[in-house]
Amino acid sequence: MEARFARTLILFVILTLVLGMLERFFPSIPDQPKWRRGVWLDTFYWFFTPMVIQIMSMVAIALVLVPLYLLLGRITVQNGALSFDINQVLAGYGLISHIPLWDQGLIAIFIGDSIGYWTHRWHHTRQLWDFHAVHHSGEVVDWLTAVRLHPVNDIVSRVCQATPVLLIGFSPIAVEAYVPLLSSYIAHVCTLSFPIPMTFVIVKSHSKQ
Repeated sequence: MEARFARTLILFVILTLVLGMLERFFPSIPDQPKWRRGVWLDTFYWFFTPMVIQIMSMVAIALVLVPLYLLLGRITVQNGALSFDINQVLAGYGLISHIPLWDQGLIAIFIGDSIGYWTHRWHHTRQLWDFHAVHHSGEVVDWLTAVRLHPVNDIVSRVCQATPVLLIGFSPIAVEAYVPLLSSYIAHVCTLSFPIPMTFVIVKSHSKQ
């Protein structure tokens, strides 16, 4: 838990400095205030999500995967308790487990990102909008606004993105490579005006909805 907090704090400091400077020198909204209402709320979300919500998400993902791992023999029941070899679980299974770990990570990012797009569309429907509306509640947006997510929104997104990838045999270690990319999504609300790759530009309008 202390290591998780340390990583979260370090990443917060780095992004505050780097993206804060970029927004200062390349603003798409020059007159936007540098200190806005809601910044403390978003800072709370930044730390609350990895320290609490991500752990809840991992539990939810595990509950989905346990039945499959039981069928595969990766998890067994001994004396009424679950027993497993952590190395077997981390290795993945099937043909995909023979792919080098770095390649698995790249593929997992692509699949997870594709699923994430449709999951986001789902959050804009009547069923989930009340939760997702929290994400769109900021009156003034910057890079930190992206982390303002209702716990249900965040858990649903993570479970939908990670579970299918794990179900088809990817190593959990490779899937973990997708987590830092989730943090990089802060770029979709950065108020920057310099040219950036189209993969980031396509989500730029998201912060203006």
